[in-house]
Amino acid sequence: IFTNKKNLLEIIEMLLALLLEIRHNLSQNLLGHALNLEAVYHLYTLLIKSKDTLVNFEIKVKPEVFWHLFQEMMASYTIPFSGEPLAGLQIMGFLETRALDFENIFILSVNEGLLPQGKTSKSFIPYELRKINGLPTSQEYDALYAYNFYRLLKRAKNITLLYSTQSEDWQSQEKSRFIEQILVEFGAKNKNAKISTEKLALQMQKIKPATISITKTEAILEKIQKKEFSPSSLARYMNCALLFYFQDILGLAQDAELAESADALALGNIVHGTLKELYLPYKNQMIEDKDLQLLQKQAPKIIENAYRAELKNKEKDFLAYGKNKIKIMLLELLITKFLKTDGTKPFRLKELEQTYRTTLSIKVKNQDFKVDLKGTIDRVDESEKDGTRYTRIIDYKTGRIAALALTDLNDFKNEQSRFPKEAFQLLCYHYLHTSQALGGVNYLLGIYDFKNINRGLLYLSINKNSTLPPKPGLEFEKMLKNILVEIFNPELAFTQTTNNKNCAHCIYNDLCEKKEL
Repeated sequence: IFTNKKNLLEIIEMLLALLLEIRHNLSQNLLGHALNLEAVYHLYTLLIKSKDTLVNFEIKVKPEVFWHLFQEMMASYTIPFSGEPLAGLQIMGFLETRALDFENIFILSVNEGLLPQGKTSKSFIPYELRKINGLPTSQEYDALYAYNFYRLLKRAKNITLLYSTQSEDWQSQEKSRFIEQILVEFGAKNKNAKISTEKLALQMQKIKPATISITKTEAILEKIQKKEFSPSSLARYMNCALLFYFQDILGLAQDAELAESADALALGNIVHGTLKELYLPYKNQMIEDKDLQLLQKQAPKIIENAYRAELKNKEKDFLAYGKNKIKIMLLELLITKFLKTDGTKPFRLKELEQTYRTTLSIKVKNQDFKVDLKGTIDRVDESEKDGTRYTRIIDYKTGRIAALALTDLNDFKNEQSRFPKEAFQLLCYHYLHTSQALGGVNYLLGIYDFKNINRGLLYLSINKNSTLPPKPGLEFEKMLKNILVEIFNPELAFTQTTNNKNCAHCIYNDLCEKKEL
């Protein structure tokens, strides 16, 4: 499944083989799988027809385009289920009941908008033109359904109408006008009819999702041993070992698609690119408020260039309207606020987007490993706080951030709250930087949170102390080594986190069935 096939016909062949394997597995236990087998059969048939069409007419399309077309085909495809008309419960479509009489009737989904459908004309001809020229409109269709509905009820003895009151897509559902008519008019005109209403609340038994556990095979261990770890990848492991497996071992990251407007990830890249471009000419220089006022004037053009580069859209005017224009205005506002906040104290800019590396030695099952650790720090500068000079490591964040006030390093193991990955990454950056720096002054680690830029630079603190020494922390180094020993240990499987708060915004929570937690 995870082989990187780019040829569309090869992908279709792989899917066909997968469907045959699913069919074989379902056939082992027919009880309870009849519906699934029927669905697999029709999906297989639809794929075969699609493949034959591509081959016979020599149609060449990209896999992404084919997938969208195939989704449209599946959405309009119906699976017929045959039954015995003289035995058992008869499940029929509404129009199939014409000219048939039943003693007992159950009609499902008697909701307004479904029965009747109402104004759902799929024609390009406007309602007024259809009405003037005598073409059928939604009113005629509603009248047709009304006739069939009341004709079906005419000779029945026991009638049960069911409708849903559950809200969907922010809209509440209402019972059909047919039910309203029965409640208001039918009982008054038919004294022998007994009409009762009930509200049913079904108690659904919630099935606990099975725990996903991935055993470390030789192939997985080989990938781990060749991997260069980053603060982000280690934070993913601490957040959830299964998340680390999906993203860092299998490489199941979100697809980078050609977009019409910037999403949250793209906006983050645009902010980082803009700030690097703005500050780069000032490297190894003192930056004061007057410099930042000049940068505010340069920012709009640089933001526009970064936006175009991120979206890879070459149209001249695509930034002049719609969502893109709004997002450009938002970015200009954020960058301007940032530059004003950054200018409250002068600082000497040392590094921008600089990558640092170090090597850690660990022992797992009497086997020694050298593990490479690297990280790219958004900004390193020197500034004064309360009259004392510090080296500052600064990270830019455009998403949600967890608390930066830690009691001690045990906070990283606290399962009662969301994993503080931003604090973990800052400490990793401090470890990487001090591993290469020779002596120097104490450190401050901070984050500019662009969702709350008015709060200014937020400093990390441990036990209410925001100052860190100019050398690697031995306690944190021990923690890093323990994490790596876990990852390299062949006996420890990659399992889901037990802290459901870490799952809220995970891109794989559908796969783990934790989306609603």
